[in-house]
Order: sequence, then C-alpha cells, then structure tokens
Amino acid sequence: MDVSADYLKILASPVDGKPLKVEDGVLKSAGGGTQYPEIQGIPWIYSDPIAALNEWKSRTQQTLLQMQSQFYAAAHALEQNPPNLFPTTRRRLEILCNAYKHNIQATQRILSDFSISSESDLVPEYKTLSEKLPGSQRIDSYSTNLFRDWAWEGNENQKHFEQIKKVLPNNMAGKNIVVLGAGSCRLALDIHLHTNPKWTLAVDINPYLLLAAKKILEGEEIHLYDFPLAPFQIGDVCPYHECKSNTKKPENFHYLFADGMNPPFQAKSIDCVITPWFIDIVPQTLGPLTRKINNILKEDGVWINFGPLGFNSPDPTRNLCIQEIEEIMQDSGFTLEVDQIDEVPYLQTPHSGQKRTEKVYSFQAKRTKSVKSPPRFTYLPEWILNPSLPIPKSTKVEEHRFRNQVYFEVLKSINGEYSINDLELMIQQHYKMTEEQAKVALYSFFIQFYEAR
Repeated sequence: MDVSADYLKILASPVDGKPLKVEDGVLKSAGGGTQYPEIQGIPWIYSDPIAALNEWKSRTQQTLLQMQSQFYAAAHALEQNPPNLFPTTRRRLEILCNAYKHNIQATQRILSDFSISSESDLVPEYKTLSEKLPGSQRIDSYSTNLFRDWAWEGNENQKHFEQIKKVLPNNMAGKNIVVLGAGSCRLALDIHLHTNPKWTLAVDINPYLLLAAKKILEGEEIHLYDFPLAPFQIGDVCPYHECKSNTKKPENFHYLFADGMNPPFQAKSIDCVITPWFIDIVPQTLGPLTRKINNILKEDGVWINFGPLGFNSPDPTRNLCIQEIEEIMQDSGFTLEVDQIDEVPYLQTPHSGQKRTEKVYSFQAKRTKSVKSPPRFTYLPEWILNPSLPIPKSTKVEEHRFRNQVYFEVLKSINGEYSINDLELMIQQHYKMTEEQAKVALYSFFIQFYEAR
C-alpha cells in the first residue's frame, strides 16, 4: 500500500464515519481499535475486516471445492469408460479435465491470501454474520467479465464505454472518481483514461476480480479456460484465454476492497461516484443506497449510473422502473441532469450459441442538497445478528415447520424397500392428509431431491 496515496485521506470507518489514519504504515480507525489489513497492497476496509476476510476465505474454499467436483465428475466419467462413449465425447471430457485442473491452480494463485491449509482453519459461519452476503455472491459469480474485459476480441467494451461517455461530466481535471462495483476494472480504466481526473478509485467486494485486474494492469498475463454456455463445436467447449492489457496501470488509478453498500468515505469527499451494473444487483434498497451516495459526494458532486434495471426482489416495492428511480433521486437530494436508454451487448462470446443484449439506463445526477445518511446496511436481519432477540413468527415459519416435519418423516422411512405408494399411505395416516395432498408433497420432495443430486 502506498501510504502517500491521495485517496487514503478521504477513507472513513464504515461503522462511525470517522476518518481513518495511517500509523506505522497501517490503516487504523480513529481510536486505533480497528486495524485494516491490506491484500496484495490493496486496503481491506470493512466494518469487521477480520470477519469479512474469513467470509471470503469460506467462499473461496466453496468455489474451489465446486471446481474440484466438476473435475472429479469429468474424470470419473472417463475412468468408467462405458462402451457407448464416442471418441468426440471422450475428447471433450479430456479437454474439460485439463481445463478444470488448470483453472483450479490459477484461481489458487490469484487468491493465495484466501487459501486455507485445512477445513479446520475456516471460521464458523456464525462468527462472520456481520459481513454475510447473499449465497448467490460467489467468488466466481462474474468471472466471465474477466474474459470480456481482458481477453475477448470484439467491441463490447468499447460499446459500453461509448454509452456511459454520453453522461460523464465534461471536466474532471483535478477531481476524483470512485467506481463502486468496478469488478475487473476495464470500464473504470477506460473512464479514467478518458476523463483524466486527479485520481480514480476502483472499489469492489469480490477479491477474485479486483486481484486479477491488478495483476493484469501490472503487466502480468493470466491464463484461464472459459466455459461458455451453449458451445457448438468441440473447440468452443472451454476455450483457452490469455487475459492481458496493452495499457499499464496509471499511477493515479487505485483499488480498494470495500462494500459499496457501506462506502467507507468521509462525508462530502468525492467529486464523482459511478455505479456500473450495480444498483439492481445489490440487496440494499435503492433509497438508502442513494442517500449514502449523496452523503459522500461533495457539493455539486455527480452520480453516474450505467446498467440494466433487472431488480428481482420478492418484495414488489423494490422492483423499480425509471420513474420510481427519478422520484427516489429527487427525495435523496439529487437533480437529474441527463439520462438515456440504450441497448448494448452483454458477455457476447463467439464461442457460445447464446448472445445476450441488455437495455441499460444511464444517467448523470447532481447532488443539490444534503440528506441524512441511513445506518449501516447488513444483509441479515437483526434477529439473526443479535441472538437475544425473539425470532419473528410468520406464516412462512408455519409453512416450513409443517413441510420439514413431513420431509423428516419421509427421509426417516426410506429403507430401500418402501415405494412412493407405501410412503403415501404412511403420511396420509400420520398427518391426516388427503390422497392428493400426500401425492403433491411426496412428488415435490422427490423431484427436488433428484434435481439436487
């Protein structure tokens, strides 16, 4: 970590918002009670940095185990050598085995700071609750972005940049930019090179993408296999890529590990916040997130957004359209300066039979008034974070209770002799179910059981 970097001066505790300090080359909270480590030279700023580190160690291990499982499945299929295995199928399985094995080793190198010597090194899940993320947020959730940003031929990166350029501020000389959800950093770098700001800070929560981007922009080549959807030819099954950059990292382009939903910056310290492909995928509701962005922007600072509106929450009030977003911005102290809707390609690899196009909403909004910043966001509810609180009673709890009682009895009764018909009669009698209710419960359970194999 470069202790003289300008961006360090605006960092703040995600807990109380107080400025951080550098003491003996280490970032610390104002009172010195919390030390923030660095990962390969990148500061690691979380409300509970040790819990966050352990959370990502666990997710790294889960991803590596899944990759190993994929390797073992392909290797086992080869070892079985069934008589109906065609030569091309054998070749495909051999290619997959080699690709899985290579990617496991490459991932371990990128994430060497998150490795464990044994599963006993993993901290129990209940000790990392404060930094818990949705289960869908895996280490490799957006690994395809790495290929798009630094390997694939084509103009997808350029098309994305051309669209966001239409809403960027005209003059960023002497000003700073913070990109929340920078991922593997190609768009952040393109914006930096175009706007020539005082400095740019690429922020992300995912260590795989940010560490890979750092290595690539320092001149390293990262060699990985891709596994595209719907490959047509044997050569498309897992193409080999060299992820590299023709541009070296500018000295005023920096990285930060942090949670963009709790941005660790001092109030009124940033000229421009950019959220690419971000607002619709984070679990935090847009209103509080918008007010947090307001809080860290300077007077007349600007917020730039770029991405789809793929909100997909079980809470229907959170699945927003443009008009609702404009109302939220106005309520959160922003004035919409310019906006537009465009269609752009999304992760269109020539090796896949599927091609996706996204409609994206881009805007520039100016901070025009101060609003109160909301409290820190946590993914888990308070009654899980604080075990002394009562667990809320709900209809969903009752549904789960009954369903799990039935499933427990079913699992307990499986002995290799009973059929579905036998179990159907059993649970009809035990739970006073009709024949139809018993059939629905059993077939639903066994289909899920089969599909989860």
